[in-house]
Amino acid sequence: MVSLVTMSMGMNPVLEAMRFAFRAGKVHGCAIEQVLPADVCAVLRERVRPGLVPFDLPSRARYQVNTTHQEPEIARVLTEVAEHIVEKPLAPRIEASRWLRLAHGDYALSRDDVDRWAARPDSYELVLDFSAAATGEAHIVYSDGETGFVVQQEPSMLAVVERRAGLRRWDRYLTLRVGEAEVFRLSLPLSIR
Repeated sequence: MVSLVTMSMGMNPVLEAMRFAFRAGKVHGCAIEQVLPADVCAVLRERVRPGLVPFDLPSRARYQVNTTHQEPEIARVLTEVAEHIVEKPLAPRIEASRWLRLAHGDYALSRDDVDRWAARPDSYELVLDFSAAATGEAHIVYSDGETGFVVQQEPSMLAVVERRAGLRRWDRYLTLRVGEAEVFRLSLPLSIR
């Protein structure tokens, strides 16, 4: 994992390493640490919180979600980072963004993911964790049934994943050990322009 600060210093070898990491596995994906400062993440949490509504369907998921909030500037900057990694022109689908809040007892099974991504060929998913702290839980797992890619739950972590047919995602359950901790994530679909 590489920080956005390091990438912005014009270090082509670092960018090449990110591109290699993205393509290295059967599931194409990579994660970048420290994408946004903690104070920006705190502002995002407070902007998203008022629009959160519960989603609770035991066979699929339990969490809170905000589907109306938009942050076009954040989406633009993060999309540019993703373009450098995948080496394709990408367009954020801001209208399809989902801002999630997970807490003790929350989860999202792969059934929650299927409908959302089934009709999106040639697309990528950008996931930003803007939580206040790491929980050691709530990792995101992407799998095609044979191999997988895991994104650790870390504040200010950005993941870019190619969402090809057959790839599913789920968010691991948060146990009692997390106490009052909250996990905040942006899931932003990206399409090839």
